[in-house]
Amino acid sequence: MALTKARNRMITGAQVNVKDFGAKGDGVTNDSVAIQAAIDSLDTDNDYTTGGVVYFPVGRYKILVPIVVRGGDESAEGLASITLQGEGMHNTIIDVGDGYTGNEAINVVNSTYSSFKDLQILGNNRTSYGLYVEAGSEIFIERVFCQNYFVSCFYFKRCFMVTMNQCRSKGGITGFDFSAGYNTSLNINNCYALNTNTAGQGFNIKDVSYSSFIACGADTTGRHGYKVSNCAGVTFTSCGAENFLRSAWLFQSSTTLNAGTTVQGTRCTLNECFSYVPSPNPPTGFAQETGYGSLFSNLINATSGTSESIIDVEVNRFFEYFIQHDISVNSTGVVSTDHKLALNNCRFKQGIRGTAAVINPMDVERVDNLSITGVTSVIDLASVFGNSLNYSGILHIVASNSSPVSLSAANTSAYVLLVTKYTIGANSYAINVTEIAKNGLVAGSSANWPSFTWTGNVANNHLEATPVSNTSGNFYFYIGQFGAINAS
Repeated sequence: MALTKARNRMITGAQVNVKDFGAKGDGVTNDSVAIQAAIDSLDTDNDYTTGGVVYFPVGRYKILVPIVVRGGDESAEGLASITLQGEGMHNTIIDVGDGYTGNEAINVVNSTYSSFKDLQILGNNRTSYGLYVEAGSEIFIERVFCQNYFVSCFYFKRCFMVTMNQCRSKGGITGFDFSAGYNTSLNINNCYALNTNTAGQGFNIKDVSYSSFIACGADTTGRHGYKVSNCAGVTFTSCGAENFLRSAWLFQSSTTLNAGTTVQGTRCTLNECFSYVPSPNPPTGFAQETGYGSLFSNLINATSGTSESIIDVEVNRFFEYFIQHDISVNSTGVVSTDHKLALNNCRFKQGIRGTAAVINPMDVERVDNLSITGVTSVIDLASVFGNSLNYSGILHIVASNSSPVSLSAANTSAYVLLVTKYTIGANSYAINVTEIAKNGLVAGSSANWPSFTWTGNVANNHLEATPVSNTSGNFYFYIGQFGAINAS
């Protein structure tokens, strides 16, 4: 038997049934007042006694104003401890009705230890947000289906310790939106974003740190499956995206993306992730645009040497089943040295291009547009342990007269060097550089040929290049490192 309102006031953590407060669940009656009364009955304004379960039996509960779960003002603890519990996402439906006034279906404000389980929040494209959570902590959302909202199905602002399991979104600009304020400690598991509009994305993740997304999916999700901006310590594990207009993952960094952002730069990791754009018959309206691919990164208004202008993304064992057009990975930005996509043991079907995409089975250092007319320092040397007195390792150097990742034809040469610094006496050292192999344009027959001999500067721990014959001008270098040596 369902507990009555009067009885609930005497029981901590009690369960109340919305139908005991007058809700009909017939899809016709306005149940807004009854649902709100059931929720409010559990709030005693006492942190030790407040809270409980608001139970929704099978039914379709029409609402005409937002349902509010309020934990108090932001200066208080606000331990609401409220659970909205349904009978399944297709059996218990909170239905935004015709004539609705308000910006969100369920508004969760400064609430702690609140849960939402086994229900659907149906927007009918009559308001902006589905489940809107602001200043929430210890929020648990499980098996909730949120669909058909103008802006976002799930929206989080200044929240921490949010756990979502087996949730689904459909429609809107964004399915799962974590882009407002500073959100931390997000644990998003097995969630699925479907059918956002053509200007949107499945997951919008901005100004987020120490969070994880595991086994999530984004399908037919507009421009991007996952849009990641100004984030740090964010990991995607076994996540996938299919049928996107631009890219499966977009990585961005800039202070202009979010005024007052807490996180500067974008540093995150993808492990065992997946992408797929079908061809020749993608879903209607979802033929992929050219120039993006599965992974696309972009520095916006970048400034060299500033933390805001860094994108450092590690991509491990990414699998691209199919992609339209000719690009799988594209990176753009003003300051390429502050921008790296490290691709480790990945499978891509098409080209990798831009100013910063790095195939990185080893540690690779870049030196761009270096003027060489005589003996010139190219890179600093040390051991992998930071010791500059003794070190040894193998360097593989690709030299070119234009960026090695550009699509334009370039003059190219390659060198394999064994570099060793060793002690020859008291406070006396030497650097030996042994050329193991070289090929390409190494004879210096023209000024734009990247032809060099290599030596070590003991005093400064520099690897130096000396132009051969007619070689003179600006050159680019990719330097791979093996063994116990670190080139930086």
